Amino acid sequence: MAATHMQRLAMHARLVEIMGQEDAEALMEHLPPVAWEQMATKDDLKASELRILAELTKTNAALVETNAALVETNAALAETKVSFKEALLDTNADVVELRGEVQLGFARLERRLAWYLVAVAALLVGFGLAVWIPLVGALSDAASAGRALPAPAQPAAVSEVSELSELSQPAPG
Repeated sequence: MAATHMQRLAMHARLVEIMGQEDAEALMEHLPPVAWEQMATKDDLKASELRILAELTKTNAALVETNAALVETNAALAETKVSFKEALLDTNADVVELRGEVQLGFARLERRLAWYLVAVAALLVGFGLAVWIPLVGALSDAASAGRALPAPAQPAAVSEVSELSELSQPAPG
């Protein structure tokens, strides 16, 4: 059983009466401030040290595992970064190639359209000349002969349709 503070003071006073002040204080300093069963021994300290070292070893092992996982994750991220860079380079190359193909296609279309415009212009000029030259010739002939222009001739298909419509009408009666 541990001594209370009052009991320690009473013991100190009695020791001072018996031994004197100096010897009583020296003896009291050698008494533990708590009960003997609460005092830690060297074996208790060694057991605590072993428990702490075991916990530190477990913690260190967990940190090593975590570090290894982080190294693996970092390596995977580096591979992913390289893959993304390669994919980006491939995509950029594809875009450049596609841009070139589109520009070439547009250039071909422009060239083809230019030829079509030239062909249409040539047809229009040819058609205009085909109509204009006989018309000018007829006008100059009429002007030099002093006579009126002849009535334009009806195409064969129009005259045939006129004949058919006259035949299909009933005879007056």
